[in-house]
Amino acid sequence: MLKKTLILFLLFYLSGGISEIVSGVSESALNDMTFLFDSLSATLCNAQDTDQHNALDTDQRNAQDIDQQQKPGNEEPQNPDDECINIDSLTLKGNSSFSNARLKMRMKSWHSSLLPGNFNCYNEEWLKKDILSLIEFYRTKGFPDVEIDYFLNRSVAGKYIIEINISEGLKYEIVFNGNSYFSDRELEKKIDLVKKGNPDDSALNRARVDIKNSYVEAGFQDVIVELHKDIRAKNRSGKTSDNDKNENSQKSGQPADNKQHMTDTQVWHIEFAINEGTRMVVNHLEIKGNKIVPKNEIMAAVLTRQKGTLEKGGYNSKVLDKDINAIELLYLSKGFLNAVVSKEILTREASSVKMVDITISINEGVQTLVTSARIKGIERILVPEKAMAKLSLGPGEPFREYMVKSDENAIGMMISELGYPHVKVHSSVAINSDKSKADILWEVKKGGFTRFGDIHYSGNTRLKKNAIEQRVKITPGAPFSLRKVFATEKSIRESPAVKYVQVKAPGLAKMEESPDIEVVIEENKPYFVEAAAGYDSEKNFYLDSKVGDNNFLGREIDAWVAANVSGIGYRAESGLKKPFFLGTKIDATANIYIEDKEELNKSFGTKAWGYESGFSRQLFIKNIMAGLNLKYENRTTYGDIEDIDINTDELEPRNILITSFIIGYDSRDSSVRPSRGILSSASVDVYTGFDNDLDRFLKYQLDLRKYTSPLNKVTFALRTRMGYIQPLGSEDIVAQDQLFFLGGTPNIRGFKENMLEYDLNGKPAGGHTSINSSLEARIDLPADFELNCFVDTGRVDDLAKQMESRGFRSSVGAGLRYVTPIGPVGLLYGHKLDTEDGESPGRIHFSVGYTF
Repeated sequence: MLKKTLILFLLFYLSGGISEIVSGVSESALNDMTFLFDSLSATLCNAQDTDQHNALDTDQRNAQDIDQQQKPGNEEPQNPDDECINIDSLTLKGNSSFSNARLKMRMKSWHSSLLPGNFNCYNEEWLKKDILSLIEFYRTKGFPDVEIDYFLNRSVAGKYIIEINISEGLKYEIVFNGNSYFSDRELEKKIDLVKKGNPDDSALNRARVDIKNSYVEAGFQDVIVELHKDIRAKNRSGKTSDNDKNENSQKSGQPADNKQHMTDTQVWHIEFAINEGTRMVVNHLEIKGNKIVPKNEIMAAVLTRQKGTLEKGGYNSKVLDKDINAIELLYLSKGFLNAVVSKEILTREASSVKMVDITISINEGVQTLVTSARIKGIERILVPEKAMAKLSLGPGEPFREYMVKSDENAIGMMISELGYPHVKVHSSVAINSDKSKADILWEVKKGGFTRFGDIHYSGNTRLKKNAIEQRVKITPGAPFSLRKVFATEKSIRESPAVKYVQVKAPGLAKMEESPDIEVVIEENKPYFVEAAAGYDSEKNFYLDSKVGDNNFLGREIDAWVAANVSGIGYRAESGLKKPFFLGTKIDATANIYIEDKEELNKSFGTKAWGYESGFSRQLFIKNIMAGLNLKYENRTTYGDIEDIDINTDELEPRNILITSFIIGYDSRDSSVRPSRGILSSASVDVYTGFDNDLDRFLKYQLDLRKYTSPLNKVTFALRTRMGYIQPLGSEDIVAQDQLFFLGGTPNIRGFKENMLEYDLNGKPAGGHTSINSSLEARIDLPADFELNCFVDTGRVDDLAKQMESRGFRSSVGAGLRYVTPIGPVGLLYGHKLDTEDGESPGRIHFSVGYTF
């Protein structure tokens, strides 16, 4: 059973096509589990390139590092045609600090080596990523000198034998001596041994400099920070001893020989010896001599602050020098070309610190103002007054020499956009003898007039020409505009069917009067197939499948057919999605569907078929989306009349029109595993039933989610959801299959699905009003595990069965999740805080993905 369970989990883990799945396991299945994860997911994405979704997501430098570590030996290159070569074995050598099992569990290549058939194919990108992961793991554990390379050999059967050689190096143990102002914890944050390791002690030397700079910024001008590095023996208690110091101990600036032979009981002892010296504190800061520029503007430009309630007031001579330069630049920006700024510093001893009094004296001098500004040479193509309105240096403005060039570029851009891409602008400035007045002249040589020539497309083997033309901002024969060229390239790049695009005009450099435009396109591979299987506490075993075309008919249309079968029913649908609908920024979606669903613990089920279309658009405010959805649905409720307590009209087919208005905000850093940001949505659904009053109501829903990570490996997630149904029918009756139900994995854990409220017969009770909230702490553990602690609470009101609500019901719990590339797989236990007679104290939930 253990082997089968492991194989199923590995199949799920290695799938790369489903971005986010929610699943779980029942209590009865848990009795047979000796491993936490019993889930299957097999995905084939991009039929012409099955490994596309598993490509290495690492920067080019890291990839090159692995290529340099890879030694030729008996290695054979990856087949360019992606031929499937099975893995015979994967072995690790040289690891003494960590077991084979602990390291292999971090390697996707090892996971795939356990699988049969084509799941066992060697993937070079996976292996490179695995090695980078192992290097990061070792560095995190204190081994920054680790080096890892790999060799490939062929077995007799023609399979790959992967050998990974690990040179661990010695573990680093870091101590600080002499520090009192900064704590050890604060200083440890200055040391980064993970990102690039410590070649030639570069990371340690950087840390020494950063520590010193931190002291200097805090007012310790004479601080001394020394770095001492030597090898010491480590006894059984884990403490280091001075008895076995290396005679060639390393100090700051002397690179260590990390390649020498070392025993497993030795460590690199790193000591940062700090002599803080005397701290200097700004006691008084005075600005004098300023007449035109107010003091608050000057203080806004400087960083030096005198000691106060919220200011530590550390004195830093280098910062003060930069402040003097900042004040000079401030005066220069206001037209004072000859302003002089000086400083005077007085120090005195005061207990354990030195108090510093600073006086900054300013001689403003004469302010230079622009008396006249003219543009010459544009009279026939642009009204000079309109051009001057877009410049920074106009009559009466403070003269700023650096803005003359900026306005020169602005004039060139204006003229260029009128069809003169070869325009040249030259500026000249005349300042009077007392430097109080400045006259500016910009002379324009516009060059020849240029129009857009014909547009030629290449590389679009499937994407229709007229689909591309809807994104093109260029009109042949119109005045040449570089801005329109860039806008066209950006617009085409946004197409889901396009992988790469370049828009260029080769004839522009040759001064052609009508240069042709070349649009070179590389298309994305359009077809995809996805499949997944698993187990979920909410819907039992399930099977999902989806096939589609991301460039249907060559018109940027996303078309798909999808089906889902689970323990609570099935759903099949076919849909289309068109981005930039009718040339606008609106995304349009349409789909038809059929489904049959009987949710857990409910004594009735629903059958439905319908058509749905929607429109969504990103608003002008960042991260905000608005949408309008229209849906027609034919719905039927079924069940044994003796077992269900519903209006008999609900058992007849009902025709419903649903109009939904939605607005959402999303600032999360990840949709799969968010650690910070906000996700919120608000919707109003207008239900119109054609046959009776059961489906005539308004449904309001609000969903608020907040993610924050106050500590490096701790994330807090908060969710609050509210819903309210306002009946519009004559009898204020709403069909029971439209009500709100709570309880189970999606909202309040520890309760059975939909069983937060139930009647005297033990059947779930729904209501017109619901509210639920969850707070969850997610704590990273070693080996990609995650500890979860949560509190859930909620209530259902205005119950349809004319019974009193039990009010808020709550649960607390904890669980363990294993984080995979497509989301976490977890086992959670929720404990009820207010157990009633006949209820269990809690419930186990198995899930794939986060509940929120």
